[in-house]
Amino acid sequence: MWKRKSYFVIGLSLLIACVVWCQMGAFLVHIFFGVNIKANFFKFCFSLFKEDSVYYFVVVILLSIIISYSILSTLFKIAEQYFLSRRFKQKLFLSKNVDMTRSINETFNRFNNDILVVNAEQPLAFTLGFKRPFIVFSTGLIQLLDFDELEAVVEHEAFHQKNMIRW
Repeated sequence: MWKRKSYFVIGLSLLIACVVWCQMGAFLVHIFFGVNIKANFFKFCFSLFKEDSVYYFVVVILLSIIISYSILSTLFKIAEQYFLSRRFKQKLFLSKNVDMTRSINETFNRFNNDILVVNAEQPLAFTLGFKRPFIVFSTGLIQLLDFDELEAVVEHEAFHQKNMIRW
C-alpha cells in the first residue's frame, strides 16, 4: 500500500513540475520569439492587466526574469550534479581495493560484480548510480562486521540497488 502511495506522490509531483516547466518554456518562447501559444498560464496572468500600462510592463519584466532565472539555475544545478557525481565515481574507483572487491563479489555470488570495495577506515555502505547502480563498501566496514552482519548489509544495499529508479 505504501509503495503505491509513494509512486502516486512522486508521479503527481513530477507531473506538476513538468506542467509548470512547459508553461514557463512556452512563456519564454512567446516573449523571446513572438510565438503565440494560447494555452499559457502566464499569458492569462498578463491578460488581467491593461496592455501598455506600467503594471503590465512591470509584471512582464519581473516574470521574464524569474522564469529565466529558474530555468537557467535548474539547468546549471543539473549539470553541476552530473559532473560532481562523475568526479565522485572516479575518486571511488581510484581507491578501489581490487582483492577485497573480487573476494566480496565471489563470496556473495554477485555475478555482475556490482560490489565495489574502497580503501577507507570509516565504515561505509551505500548504493550509487541510476543507470547501473552498484554497491560500495569500505574496508573499514568489512573489518568491523562478522559474516552474518556483512550479509545483512549486502542484502540491504541489494534492495536499494534493485529498487532504484532506472532511466
